[in-house]
Amino acid sequence: MTSARILFLGIFFIGIMVVISYMDNESQEYFEAVSPLSLDRGEVEASSNDEDVEMSLKNVLITTERINGFDVEVYEEYEVYTNEEGEVVDRVATGHYQTLRYKATNE
Repeated sequence: MTSARILFLGIFFIGIMVVISYMDNESQEYFEAVSPLSLDRGEVEASSNDEDVEMSLKNVLITTERINGFDVEVYEEYEVYTNEEGEVVDRVATGHYQTLRYKATNE
């Protein structure tokens, strides 16, 4: 009985290792297909005048829904360009979305 249990545990752990290595390989292929992020500071000079313009990324809430007992919020990322006085010069949608899902509170 003890040798059968040891054999079963050995096969079980080998199976787990095979599944983990398969999942790791799949995620590695996904990340190799994704283009790398740009690491620049995002500063842009305005063409109309010589004032400095700084770019920052902001997430804006697009929609909130309740789905299967969860509240789901969808945010869209925007590039926000501001001048030295902090006034918004331009706002451009990047096309990147983030979804936040959490357990809904009963109301």
